[in-house]
Amino acid sequence: MDELIKRLAAASEGSRGLDAAIEIDIEGVSQSECNQYLAAIERHPKPNPWDCFDPCCPHYTTSIDAALTLLPEGWKITHAFWDAGATATFCLTKKERVKGEDTNRYSGGISSTPALALCIACLKARKEAQAIEAEDA
Repeated sequence: MDELIKRLAAASEGSRGLDAAIEIDIEGVSQSECNQYLAAIERHPKPNPWDCFDPCCPHYTTSIDAALTLLPEGWKITHAFWDAGATATFCLTKKERVKGEDTNRYSGGISSTPALALCIACLKARKEAQAIEAEDA
């Protein structure tokens, strides 16, 4: 997941290739399925205007709504900022009780677009959640 987060942070805009990489990493879609899908996009870059459902993967990196589906359970957006197209920032928190004490977990993402920043923050939160699960196991 670290490599994916680095790729997202380095991107200046979202792309279907990045969407597919997220789908592979998060949803377990196979690389061959995504490669077939990406090849179809290259052959037909302009989708049918009546086709509003994309069966392969959501537009995570270009849609706030799609990026929100990456938000792990229990996490909340506590800060969102977009500087007129220059920089977007999202901060996420999760309150939980650990060993009898209240604690807050934090995650954040900064990028050139709001959707990319939210993807980064959500993937970092997912990574944090996986680390906590591994500790508890």
